[in-house]
Amino acid sequence: MLTADSTEETVSTFKQAVLLAGTTNQEKEAILNNVGYVYLLANQFDKAEFVQKLNTELFPNSGNTFDSYATALEKNHKIGQAVQMQKKAVTIATKNKDELLETFKKNLEILESKN
Repeated sequence: MLTADSTEETVSTFKQAVLLAGTTNQEKEAILNNVGYVYLLANQFDKAEFVQKLNTELFPNSGNTFDSYATALEKNHKIGQAVQMQKKAVTIATKNKDELLETFKKNLEILESKN
């Protein structure tokens, strides 16, 4: 069972599973992102936060991972941290010329209005 204070063994298992699944980094990132959103939909915000944070560690050059992490933080009432992660999503998306850049900017505006 995944807990917010998961052991290194749990983290290692998650990392191995994600890195073995899918064929591209985008597919691998999407798999873990979807797991995080399953937890969000189940109102298990600590687990969602854990999974989305792990995704940022595995795929640090993806704006989407930071956007999703920001969402999990917001749901977990950590608005200040969510703003920081959303800013990171915007920075990465700008650098990568990501097609989701405008969405990330809009999400940042919403978070900043809550902070």
